[in-house]
Amino acid sequence: MADEELRRLELGARAQPSDTTAGWSYARALGRAGDRRRQFREVARLARLGHPESLRAVDRWVPCGNLEEQVRTWRTGIVGDPRVRVARLPWSGFARPVGATKGALVVSTHHPGGFGAVDASSLERIWWIDRPEQPRRDVRLCGDDLVVLEGRRLDLRDAGTGAVLASAEIPGPAGSLSVAGDRALVVLTERTASGGGGSSGSGPLRLVVVNLGDDFGRIVWRGKTQPCEQSRIFARPDRIVLGLRGAELAVADLETGRTLKKHHAGSFEDVEAVDAAGVIVRRFEGEDMRVVELSLESLEPRWSHPSIEPPLVSEREAVCVGSLTANPGKEIAAVDRTSGAVRWTCGTRRAIAFTKLAICDDVFYMANEVEDAFGVVRVSGVSLETGQCVFACDLEVDRKHRGVLRPASDAPVGSRGPLERGVTVNPSRPVLELVPLDRALLVIGKSWIARLE
Repeated sequence: MADEELRRLELGARAQPSDTTAGWSYARALGRAGDRRRQFREVARLARLGHPESLRAVDRWVPCGNLEEQVRTWRTGIVGDPRVRVARLPWSGFARPVGATKGALVVSTHHPGGFGAVDASSLERIWWIDRPEQPRRDVRLCGDDLVVLEGRRLDLRDAGTGAVLASAEIPGPAGSLSVAGDRALVVLTERTASGGGGSSGSGPLRLVVVNLGDDFGRIVWRGKTQPCEQSRIFARPDRIVLGLRGAELAVADLETGRTLKKHHAGSFEDVEAVDAAGVIVRRFEGEDMRVVELSLESLEPRWSHPSIEPPLVSEREAVCVGSLTANPGKEIAAVDRTSGAVRWTCGTRRAIAFTKLAICDDVFYMANEVEDAFGVVRVSGVSLETGQCVFACDLEVDRKHRGVLRPASDAPVGSRGPLERGVTVNPSRPVLELVPLDRALLVIGKSWIARLE
C-alpha cells in the first residue's frame, strides 16, 4: 500500500477519533502494510471504544494470550492422531508459561529467575535474560510484545528478540499486573491509610492504569478500591471487573476508572474469566459451589451450573468440572454459554483435581501422569460439541529426552469423555503445564517440552 493512502486513512481516523469505521479501515490498512505493532495499537484504541470487531481482534491477536487468566486459545484444536517432537527444556528453574505469539512461547522462571522466548515449533531457545537477583517479576503479552514489571521498572520488549522498546517507572511497588489491549492495570502493594485512624496499609488498594502505546508509561488514571481479598481483578480492553468487599461485583471503565455497574451477590464471588460474552464467576448457592455467567453490561445472571473446580471457558462453551454431589470431582459438563443448556456430561474414573486442563475453540485437553507407569503422560482431547474423545495417547519421555507417542490402548477414539488411566497426587512427580496453540499443544514437564500437532 502506498504511503500516501496510509497517511490519508490515518488522518481520517485521527480527525474523528470516535469514528470506529474510519479507525477500522486504518487498522486493516496497517495490517496489509505489515505493520502489526501499529495495527495492534489502533485496534486496541478502537476496542476501548467498545468496537466489537476490535474487541474480538484483541482477544485473538496471538495464538495463546496471557495464561495467568485462562489456559485457552481462540484457535482450532488437535483432531486425529497427533505427532510429537520432544526436547530438553531450554531454561533452568520452575517455568511459568506466559503465553505464545505467532512463533514464540514466552516463559518466566524462578529458582533461578529469568524470562525469554522459545520457538514454538523447533522448541529451541530464541533469547533469554537471567534475573537471579529479582525476587518478583510479572511478564505479560501486549500484542506481539512483552510487558515486564520488575520492582517499579516497567519495560516494553520485543517478544521476538527481547530488545527493550520503551521503559518507564510506576509510582510505587507493584503487587500485580494485568494487560488489556495497550493498557496495563497495576495494583500497588502500598495501601492508603484507613479512614478509621488505622495504620497505613489497612485502607484501600491503589490502582494505576498505564499507557503501553506511543506515549509509553503515561499514567492514564489512579484510583483506590476495596477489593475482596480472595478475588482477582480482570482487565478487558474496555472494562475492569473486580470483586469488592461486602459480596459486591463491580464493572468499571478501563480508560477512566468510572464505575459503570455494581452487583450485590449476597455471597462471595470469585471471578474466573471475563470476555466479550460475559463474566464467569464461582460462588456458593446454599451448600453448592456453582459456576454462574453474568452479563458484562448488567451483571445479571444468565445461567448457573454446579462445579467444584474452576471452569474452562471457550467462546461458546463453559466446561464445568466436578459437579456430581454424590461423587465429587468425577463429572465434566459442557454448558452452552448462550442458552445455559447442558450439551453433554461424562464421568471420569478418578477425581481430576490434579489434572492439567486447557481449552480451544472446539476441543479441550486433559493431561496427567499415569499412576502405574512412571514417566508416562496421558494426553487426551475431547470435542466440546459432542463430548467424544477425538484423540488419546500416552507420551513417554526417557532420560535422554527422547519421546515416544503411543495410542492409548484402553481409550478408543469416539468414546465418551476424557480417558485417563490415573491422576498423580504425589507432589514429587513432575509438574505439567499445557499451552494450547493453533492445531497444536505444548506439554511442559520437569525437564522436557513436547509439541503435539
